[in-house]
Amino acid sequence: MMRFAALMAVEIGAMCLVTGESLGQVASQTVESMAFTGAYAAEHPVFRPLVGMNKEEIIAIAEKIQTFEISNLPYADCCTLFAPSTR
Repeated sequence: MMRFAALMAVEIGAMCLVTGESLGQVASQTVESMAFTGAYAAEHPVFRPLVGMNKEEIIAIAEKIQTFEISNLPYADCCTLFAPSTR
């Protein structure tokens, strides 16, 4: 996803990437993983404003800005949408 976001940033002229990662919420959000995925955005700074928040704090913000409901819709994981075809 970070590689795709970096490509999109170049295409639209964005100067940075902003993620919703929270350190340690899931196994993919370890310090090591964040350092690795950040490397895909080498030309863009990566901002992670939620990095030090816990799940309850993030949910409270999502409810306040009215994004909580849409984040719970039953869609396929975005990683599977951009994965290469195995056929």
